[in-house]
Amino acid sequence: LQETLLPILNLIKNDQIQHSLASEFILNKTRLFLTYCSYLSFYFVLKSQRVPIDNHPIVKNILQYRNVGIYR
Repeated sequence: LQETLLPILNLIKNDQIQHSLASEFILNKTRLFLTYCSYLSFYFVLKSQRVPIDNHPIVKNILQYRNVGIYR
């Protein structure tokens, strides 16, 4: 994220790259990564507190984001 998407996102926010479908894609991909990371962080907090997470909705959300293919 820091090496690939954030430098491009900074260029978009500073108006050095024109607004286009590609810039929307970068913005959405960045949001997707950040949401996935926040879900993982919350998951690890629950695990560290030994909270049962078998039926917790966060597990379903993490699997959905992983299946979307954020690593492509």
